[in-house]
Amino acid sequence: MVLPDLAVLRFGVYDENGKLLGQRILPLDGLQAGYRHISLRTEANFPMALPMLFCNIELKIYVPDGLGGILLLSSSCTSTPYHQLAAIVEC
Repeated sequence: MVLPDLAVLRFGVYDENGKLLGQRILPLDGLQAGYRHISLRTEANFPMALPMLFCNIELKIYVPDGLGGILLLSSSCTSTPYHQLAAIVEC
């Protein structure tokens, strides 16, 4: 991911005909690990009264082969969000 501050995760719930029943778009930098209730919204992004997803969120770092040096460079600076995410994953 090149710009993690701009990355989002979209949950979409569809019926068997492919019609969108509900959705939720969340920024990745706001996600926390653990079990979460995620309330759904309409296609126009209006809140829905009852529909929710119950999810277990796990945060992990994936580093492709050959790019491990970049992670080491970014984690050496303690003010970067990469260092904070690495600390969360190691616990």
